[in-house]
Amino acid sequence: MPRCVALLPLAALLAACAPALGPTDPADFAFMGSWDCGVTVMTFLPDGYMPSNEDEPIAVTEFLRTSSGATQITLANGNRMSLQNVTDQSMTWFSHQSGDSFDCTRVAG
Repeated sequence: MPRCVALLPLAALLAACAPALGPTDPADFAFMGSWDCGVTVMTFLPDGYMPSNEDEPIAVTEFLRTSSGATQITLANGNRMSLQNVTDQSMTWFSHQSGDSFDCTRVAG
């Protein structure tokens, strides 16, 4: 038992020193807005995702920042996608279900 007590302060120190992986408020993520991905215009909202302008938003259940800098998004229907290499004007969208990947350009946001 004393071993566990000795490790707790070290674990707390390591957690406190871990680098931030990005914003914690979804509204602050750089990919919020609309993106032309060639086959459709996708829109990312702080609480939803629209696969096209004609679709109703699908609720987002989780935004997960990865150590590689990508953001993984999990939707209420269980689908997952990752957004990578996000800049002010471009990003790469990847579907975990289909394996599709699109290079996207910002149209609004």
